[in-house]
Amino acid sequence: MFYWRVAERVADRGWANARQFAKGAGISYPVAWQILLGGPIGRIDCVTLDRLARVFDCSPWELLEYRRE
Repeated sequence: MFYWRVAERVADRGWANARQFAKGAGISYPVAWQILLGGPIGRIDCVTLDRLARVFDCSPWELLEYRRE
């Protein structure tokens, strides 16, 4: 399963909650909330992944973690 690895990056930006994260990253609140929950990812929207990589100035793969379960 894949998991998001963005919580630390969000905190580094000073975004204290999902609403601030959503507004700062240019994504919807429900998507930001799901990302910050930290659970397994059921589906990844490539546009969202690209947007986050641009916002955090990193590779998309730096935003994901793969765990064998």
